[in-house]
Amino acid sequence: MGLLTKLRNRLTTERQQIDWGRTALLVALILAVFAALWQWAMPEIRTITSIEFRAVPQIHRVESVKRVNVPCPESGIVVLDKAAVAKKMPLLGLSGGDITAWQKQDREEGISPAPAGTQPNTQVTATADIPQSDNGVEIVSLIDLQTGESQIVAKEKAAPWFQFRNDAAAGIRYGLNQRLENSGSVYGRWDFLRVKDVYLSGNVDVTTGGDAHLQLGAEYRW
Repeated sequence: MGLLTKLRNRLTTERQQIDWGRTALLVALILAVFAALWQWAMPEIRTITSIEFRAVPQIHRVESVKRVNVPCPESGIVVLDKAAVAKKMPLLGLSGGDITAWQKQDREEGISPAPAGTQPNTQVTATADIPQSDNGVEIVSLIDLQTGESQIVAKEKAAPWFQFRNDAAAGIRYGLNQRLENSGSVYGRWDFLRVKDVYLSGNVDVTTGGDAHLQLGAEYRW
C-alpha cells in the first residue's frame, strides 16, 4: 500500500507541474504548421467559381453504378428554352440550334462563345440555386418518365469529423470600450482546422491603445 501511495502522489505532483496552457498552444501550433504544409502540398481546387459554369464531379459512392438505357416518354422530354436561358445566364456556353439563330439576330446583347466540344444538341432540362454550405451539398437530377419533366434535389453533407482548412480574414474594428472611449483594432484570422462544428484558428490583433495579441481560437459554429 505504501508503494501505491508514493506512486499516486508522484503522478499527482507531475500533473500539477505541467503547464497545460502552453502544452495546448504547442499542440495547436504543430497542427497549424501541418495544416499549412498540407495546403501547400495538396492545394484545394475550386470546382465552382463565379466566372463560368463548369461540370462538377459525381457523388463518389455512385460513380461505379452501371448506366442503363430507358425509353423516353412518348410526349418527349421537357426542356427550357435555350435562347431565354442564354440571355439570363450568358456564361452557360450553350451552342447550336436556337442559340445560333439567336446570336445572329441579337448580337448586341451577346453571350460568351461556346467552349470547344459543346454539342449542338445539348438541352437545359433543369436548374437549381443551391445556398452556400460549408459542409458541401450532394445533388441528384431526376426525370419523370411520364411527364418528361426534370427536377433537381439536394441534400447537405454531414459535418466532417476532421478537416484541414485554409480560410483567412483581415479587417478593422472601431467602437467604444468599457469607459465609453473611442477604441479600434486591426485584426487577422486564419482557420486551419475543423473538428465537426468546432473551428481552430490563429488570431492576431493590434489595438489603438497599443496592445497586441497573438492567440489561438476555438469557435463553435451552427
